Amino acid sequence: MAGEQRDWNDVVEMKPKGYLELNNGEQAVHGPLESIVVDDMDWVVITLKWRAVIPLVGGIGAPDFSVGWKVADNSEPFRMPNFVMPFIVEPTPEK
Repeated sequence: MAGEQRDWNDVVEMKPKGYLELNNGEQAVHGPLESIVVDDMDWVVITLKWRAVIPLVGGIGAPDFSVGWKVADNSEPFRMPNFVMPFIVEPTPEK
């Protein structure tokens, strides 16, 4: 499934709940979403309730399960520019 071209204002309007995983090619960060906003300077601010990280290996972004997930510092939210990018919104699974 191809991603749609959207910016983060669209995501904020959806009022997302659940877990977020971010991957920068070197590590993946995972945790439950506390809030996501676009501030007055057009920066995306993502706050997690807690976060865990795992290094990625093999040049394909595969998790290094030999190291495993580690609890990480969660004192600062993620901040990034509000770029338009392709992404896929997956529905929240139901119990």
